[in-house]
Amino acid sequence: MSKGGRKARRAVLTVALVLLILVFIALGLFLVYYFTEGFGGYFPTFAIEQDGKRYYRSTDEMALSSGSEFRIRTIFGGECSVRFEAASVSEEQDFGFKVNGEARTWSSLAGSDLTGGITLTETENGYKVEYGTLSEVVSSALGAEITELQETKGKLITMIVTYGKGELRLGCVVGTIPVTGIELPPEIQI
Repeated sequence: MSKGGRKARRAVLTVALVLLILVFIALGLFLVYYFTEGFGGYFPTFAIEQDGKRYYRSTDEMALSSGSEFRIRTIFGGECSVRFEAASVSEEQDFGFKVNGEARTWSSLAGSDLTGGITLTETENGYKVEYGTLSEVVSSALGAEITELQETKGKLITMIVTYGKGELRLGCVVGTIPVTGIELPPEIQI
């Protein structure tokens, strides 16, 4: 074999070896990413999408009115679980009601599972959430009669989505969503 042929062969082998090493590095990074839930959770492996907005981190910005839909987007597929619980509220936001005649406050429910009071239906595009009034949600979830509960607004329920070891906690405005930004023609006076 000539000197030129040896050099060409050596160059081809060097390129092939470099490419093989790069493939192994990429495979190693993928495996670490996969088994550490996105490098220890620093990079999310799933997101919640609603009305074109994606939530990658826990937040209190999500509005979840009855009839609304959301999607769970995952990188690797697999099963997710969704549950709802009573959110913690500040002292100023706290309110009272009665459970089977016994006086309670919303803050006493903080962390209680309210999933039984909310219907979550799998649709073609994700999940659809349906529920009645706040009284109906609490009554159904606790299996008790709720009375004297004022219909209030605010982030009273937290939706918790779990995928693998990752968890997103989304504070949800449950109830009617206020309409803002309506412009009326000048001839209509309020």
